[in-house]
Order: sequence, then C-alpha cells, then structure tokens
Amino acid sequence: METIYFYATYEAEVCDIVNSFKCNTASGIVNFSPRIIKHIIKEISKPLCYIFNLSLSKGIFPDKLKVARVTPVFKSGEKCEISNYRPISVLSCFSKILEKNVYKRTVGFLDRNNILGNYQYGFRSKYSTSMALTNIANKIVDTFEENYFLVGVFIDLSKAFDTINHDIMLTKLEHYGIRGKAYDWFSSYLSNRYQCRKYKSSVSEYTKIVCGVPQGSLLEPLLFILYINDIENVSNTPSYILYADDTNILFNGKDLTTLQDKVNDNLSKVCKWFQANRLSVNPRKCNVIVFSNRTKFYETDSINIKLNNVEIPRVEQTKFLGVIVDSKLTWKFHIQEVEKKVSRNIGIISRLSYLLPEDVLRMLYSTLILPYLSYCNLIWGSTFQSNLKKLTAKQNKIVRVISGANPRTKAGPLYSKLKLLSLKDITIYQQCIFIYQCVNKLMPDHFVQLFDLNQNLYKYNTRSSSFLHFPRHRTLSYQYNIRFVGPNIWNTLSCDIRNAPSLNCFKTRLKKTLI
Repeated sequence: METIYFYATYEAEVCDIVNSFKCNTASGIVNFSPRIIKHIIKEISKPLCYIFNLSLSKGIFPDKLKVARVTPVFKSGEKCEISNYRPISVLSCFSKILEKNVYKRTVGFLDRNNILGNYQYGFRSKYSTSMALTNIANKIVDTFEENYFLVGVFIDLSKAFDTINHDIMLTKLEHYGIRGKAYDWFSSYLSNRYQCRKYKSSVSEYTKIVCGVPQGSLLEPLLFILYINDIENVSNTPSYILYADDTNILFNGKDLTTLQDKVNDNLSKVCKWFQANRLSVNPRKCNVIVFSNRTKFYETDSINIKLNNVEIPRVEQTKFLGVIVDSKLTWKFHIQEVEKKVSRNIGIISRLSYLLPEDVLRMLYSTLILPYLSYCNLIWGSTFQSNLKKLTAKQNKIVRVISGANPRTKAGPLYSKLKLLSLKDITIYQQCIFIYQCVNKLMPDHFVQLFDLNQNLYKYNTRSSSFLHFPRHRTLSYQYNIRFVGPNIWNTLSCDIRNAPSLNCFKTRLKKTLI
C-alpha cells in the first residue's frame, strides 16, 4: 500500500470535518466563519498528514484513535430488556480521514484483482439492494420458465459484525494479497481497541474489544464482506445472493424430494463454514420459501429443510432487504405493506394541508410518501394492475390534497402541475435507468448480459436494429420481468433520450418527458 506524500490529499476530508464543527456561545450555537475554517484547515492538515503518512509507512494505527464511545439507543419493546437497545458506536472523526484513504486503496486493489464475488451486493460501488432483488426475481422467473421448483433459504446471522474473529480476518487478508506493511497496518487497526458505554450522564470503564470489526468505522463493512467473501466456494450447486450479512441461497430442481436432499446436503456444508469462521446462525429466525409456478402444485408439508439439525420454518412470503418476496412472485404482500405505510402518512399530510403552503406539502410528500413508492419499484412495480389499483388511488388522493383540488378532479394534470411522477411513471423511470446502465456497461457484467440489441443477433440492417431484442418466454411471470418489460419501454423512447451522453443527462431528459 503506497504512502501519501502530499498533505493536500487530506484537505478535502479535513474540510468536511471542520465544516461540521460548531462552537457554543452565550447566545446559542453558531458556525465558524469561512476565514476561521480556512485557517483551521491549513493548521491541522500538515500535522495530520505527517501522522497518517507515518501510520501507513510504519504499519501502525494510532492507539488514541482506537477508542470508541457506545451509546445504547432504544428500539422497541420492553425498556428493561437489554436486547431491545441498539448500540451506537462513536469513533474519532480524525480516524475516519485515515480510514477513508485506506478504504480507497483497498477497494482499488480488490477491484483490480476481481477478489470480491459477483453476487455480494452490499457496500460496493455500482451495487445496490435493487440489484440483489432483481437477481432473485430473475432466477425465480427462470425457474418458472423451466417448470422447476426453486427453494430459497434466507439465513439470519446473530450479531455477525460483532463476532468476527481477528485471527481469521487477518489470515484472509493475507490470502487475498494484503501483505507487508499493509498487513501490519490492518493487524494494528484491529488489535488493542477499547470502548466505554455512555448512558445519559453515566460513563463506564474502558473494556478491551476482543472480536468484531470496529462499529461505526468506514472500514467495518469492507472488512466484513471480505470475511464472508469465500462462502461462495463452499459449493457451486446453489446460487448465493448476499448483501453484507443478509444471506440468501437458492436451489432449483424438478423433483421436490430430490431437491430436499440436495438442499440439506449443501446446508450442512454451509453450517460447517459458519462454524469454522466463528459465525453464529439462528435457525429459528431463518426461513424457507418454495417458489413454484402457478400451475405447479405440491403438498405443503412435503419438504423438510434443516439447519444445524433444526428444521427451518417454511413460509409463503418473507422480507429480504426491505421487500416482501412471495412464493408466486406476485408482490401483492409487499404492495399491501407499502399501502399501509403510505395511508398513515397521507393522514398526517392531510391534517396539515390547511396550515401549510403547497411547496411545503410537496416537500412532505417527497419525505413521507415518495420513498415508499420508489424503493425497489423497479422490481415490484411491474405486476398485475389489480395489485397496484389501491396504491395508485392513494397516490392520486395525496396529489389532490397537495394541489387543494376537489376529490373528483382528474389526477393526471395535477402530476404535471406539481412536476411529480405517478406510480406507473416511477416504475418506467427506474426501469429505463436500469436498462441505460446495462446498455452502457455501467453495471456488473451479469446485468449487462441481460439485454441484447437486434443488430447483435441479426445480420440484416433494419429500422429496429438499434432496438432491444424481445426474448421468447412461456409463462405469464416472464411478461412482468424486467427482461421483457424493459425492452418494451426502452424501444418507445426517442433516440435523443436513449443516446444521452451521461446518466444524469438521461435522467433529466427522461423525467422531463414523463412529466
């Protein structure tokens, strides 16, 4: 790992920290003036540069930056139960400057050598939760097309980030090629760390941290996905879809009895991997879904999946990365959940509509309603219109409230007036962005291969040669999949939009057209 020689490298990071500084005065809290901020940056950049460069060149992380203060924050349930509190760890802001530079160098090294698995979607550039769910949806639809069963095992890890073994972590780092001073630096970074607990005005004594990646640090998620990276090597039979510690394993097969034996055999290997890596699985919080086509029936009690000799509950739907996935891939359970959340927030905005102006109400809509309608809409937005009917009506209702219009007013013109996208347009918008990224190779390779241009498949040059190819399909589920719906929408876009020079330009042109 190279040494940074110019303190200017750190000025941007120092500036971010100093801009967040505030000082208390008798009249309240005021920000530093720009002149003082510039002076502070100039004064602290040089010594920080010297300390950080010395840290990298010697392979030693400063002990003063290893101390964390943990504050318990109540989640829900009984307040006397310790498990109902979430520990929030606060580290020195200066340690994050050094961590940020090490993070950039490490990620660059991992990307150049293709070390991280293709199906780890957590905390990585160009990867997201929507991609992980798109991959799951594609695999389920492919299984329906083949008239197979697909068994999805959703595994829950107990305190995964806090149980990482440091010796195993360092062994894996060395195996992946992080050696020499870089290895020494990570060894120093993980060792000799302390934390105290603070609750209200009480502060505990400092205790040593013997395992786990440092909570609240920039390197925490990167170290974890490196730790769990080799789980895909346990067996090449199933498909793994990972988002940090959220683990989903998929198995397909034509015969359910044979498939059960295959799943149990592979899960025993996965359990041995978890045990070898000191990770704890909670079988009672894991669950299994048997995905099958609407025309494929089976006895509900005909499959018995075990993990650590404990039977995993079989369910018809489960929440994965915030989206409810059901066994028939209808998305109706997720849409119902979104509808409940949207209805509650519509009531809040409606009660405030008599007091607040339109621009503030629109801001509340963007804060309280739009995130639920937009999150992973790429996947669940393409479904039967009957499933979306109630949710669409809810959105139309809140648009009328914001506009101050009569409940019988047509909602279409109001969306244009407020410059908002309807639920249908949100789906089109997200799908087109996904396709643009695939066509222009801004996505991982296994997504780029989802779409083909007609000119790549046929020798003849026709008017539709620049259009996306429609794949053949057998089932109704495929008609609502991005691989079929996407080309149908993409081919209707104007050349000016499709050939946008950048993603931001594409988004602007597309949104303007939809509105």
